[in-house]
Amino acid sequence: MTETLVQEKEEQVDAEATPHLSYSRIQRYLTCPEQYRLYYIEGLRARVESASLAFGALVHLALAEYFRRKVDPVATFQREWQAIKGIELRYSRKDSWDSLLVKGERLLEKFLQEEAPKNRRGGFSRDDL
Repeated sequence: MTETLVQEKEEQVDAEATPHLSYSRIQRYLTCPEQYRLYYIEGLRARVESASLAFGALVHLALAEYFRRKVDPVATFQREWQAIKGIELRYSRKDSWDSLLVKGERLLEKFLQEEAPKNRRGGFSRDDL
């Protein structure tokens, strides 16, 4: 009987997946073990989306529109960023809505100046507008 209990316990332990140890997961634990427990073990997540996540998604959207439809990526980013202005986002200490707007504009303008000319398959430069 004891062997059966030990074997069942071992099977139960084997059935539980070993967590993937990413840099962010380890960093969260080292920063605050309680935060780690709440986030990874209890599954509690922030209700407010990260501004940097939204920023990245909109830069991606702007570039996709550039390659698909030959639409100015800076204008697309500006329009979409303006559309989410009223949504509550979680900003890092160094970022704000305005600073991310400027960063997005500069990033996409730099793309148009330096990278777009290297890949003219279906794209355009800002001068083509």
